[in-house]
Amino acid sequence: MSVRRRSRNRRSLKLALILIAVFLFLGGSVYAIWFSDLFAIQAIEVEGATLVDSSVISGPVEGNIIFWKMPIDVSQYPPVETIDVKKDYANRRINITVKERGKVMIWCIEADQNCYWADDNGFIFTSAPIPEGVLVVSVVRDYTNRELSVGDSVLPDELFKNLKYANELLESLDVSIKEIRIDDLKFKEATAVVSNGPEIYFSLAFDPRFGKGVLEALINSQDWGAIEYVDLTVENRAYYKLK
Repeated sequence: MSVRRRSRNRRSLKLALILIAVFLFLGGSVYAIWFSDLFAIQAIEVEGATLVDSSVISGPVEGNIIFWKMPIDVSQYPPVETIDVKKDYANRRINITVKERGKVMIWCIEADQNCYWADDNGFIFTSAPIPEGVLVVSVVRDYTNRELSVGDSVLPDELFKNLKYANELLESLDVSIKEIRIDDLKFKEATAVVSNGPEIYFSLAFDPRFGKGVLEALINSQDWGAIEYVDLTVENRAYYKLK
């Protein structure tokens, strides 16, 4: 047999062995992934879910960890802001961390006596109890006769931004606020109802925090209890009326 033929036979044998090895590897991989229990999910753990049932988020504990996907469309669950999924392949465990929207304020539609929780962006994500007394969260009573429900925004972005600034202003003054009232949205104004103090009118069209110095001076004066209202609805101007 010639040297050339022996060399060609060796190459053919080597190629055949490589193909067999690749076939065995691929066949073993296919069996391990699709037919064996090597990648079968052993546990799904959900953390942070209080407003949505954990079992809804996780789905049943079954299937292949490689191909597992969220069984829900997060956009269909308003209380959920984000979901983080981590797969632990070694232990065949899936860890799901849910970040729910923050309960920043209670927004009450006075026309139908329904109250909702809204987050820091003014997004309504779940119903809320009808508030009573002075609470640690902001309460807005909406008399605008609008229809709002879960999934809506309480105000256009620009108006809501200034409402948040008003909340920041009121919180910085360390006065007890019963509620904020919005009577007619076309005027873009709101009223803060203060416990044992005057009502404070402010505009939603601009940042009301310019009035902080005036309000601090009035609060520290002897006239605070005798003031009927403080008006901050004109930008960079503050007016007040005694009873």
